[in-house]
Amino acid sequence: MRVRTLLGVVALLQLGIAMPAAAQVMTLDPFAGDIRGLALGLSVDAMPAGFIKFACGSNGLVPLQKLTGWKEFATCRKDEKGLHEVAVEYDNVGGHLADMFVDMFRAEGEGDLWLQQYTGTKMAGHPVILSVLFDDAGIVQGVRAVTDSRARTDQRQVSNMLAVVIRNHYEPQNWTCETLPLENGQTPIGNSYIKQRCETVYRGERRMIVWRNLFRKAGQTGATALGQVAEGDFESSTRWEMWSLSVKIQ
Repeated sequence: MRVRTLLGVVALLQLGIAMPAAAQVMTLDPFAGDIRGLALGLSVDAMPAGFIKFACGSNGLVPLQKLTGWKEFATCRKDEKGLHEVAVEYDNVGGHLADMFVDMFRAEGEGDLWLQQYTGTKMAGHPVILSVLFDDAGIVQGVRAVTDSRARTDQRQVSNMLAVVIRNHYEPQNWTCETLPLENGQTPIGNSYIKQRCETVYRGERRMIVWRNLFRKAGQTGATALGQVAEGDFESSTRWEMWSLSVKIQ
């Protein structure tokens, strides 16, 4: 049965339930509209197709109230900047088939299958929660991508590296970075930690801010009460925000 299903999935993929090379992976040029056509300054009436699972965003956390589409943005409560956050995922038939393939054939604890690159909503291979922020007039003023804390442990381990990819891609010499102190019970992993905020104004047009984190959160020790390794007992994450210059950033 598994073999027949595998052959069926492969056949559907070959028959052009089109899955281009980067079908499910965000490219790193949001200002040119390369995140599936998303771009700052777009009107809600001109938003691109190819997205599903619309919901009110929650600042990069798990999305909240479900929506039927972009035009319900005003249903979402304003954030501290007065913007409405709408979270979305990619819609791709080939990607759905890839999801099914991975779920069926990836063994427990196994790393990525070659097909894994086509599954989920990803940025440079990292699973992310993607959201768009509209002003009251329905104009995109911000785009946010936060590495998904629901990802597998092996994926979360390297989530902080997405920040490095982003900075290296966008004129790395122009970023200003600061190391932030640990707080609220946060502790290093071993003898070190990463807690960094970097900012740039890309080509004088858009403000970009990236946070990179690698440490243990309050209560995390890396070990169970029996002295065994506690898998996933860490915070490894990247937050990437892109803003119109008219948005006030504190």
